[in-house]
Amino acid sequence: VECILAEPSGKWLGKGITNIRDYQVLLRRGLRFPQTGNYIFELEQAMREPELQGIKDIGIRIVKE
Repeated sequence: VECILAEPSGKWLGKGITNIRDYQVLLRRGLRFPQTGNYIFELEQAMREPELQGIKDIGIRIVKE
C-alpha cells in the first residue's frame, strides 16, 4: 500500500498541531484474520532518502467493524 504523507509543496497531510500529526489510511474493508493468534506487520520506508526528516514514530490501528 502506498501512503502519500505530504503534498508536493512539503506540507504534511493529516490533522494535528505543530509537529504531531494524525493521518489515517484505510487499507481494506472487510479484511478478516482467519486464525486466532499473533500477526506480524512489516512497514517499509521506500524513499530515496535513507530517513524521512520529521517522522519519529508510526503506528497501526485495527478496528473491528
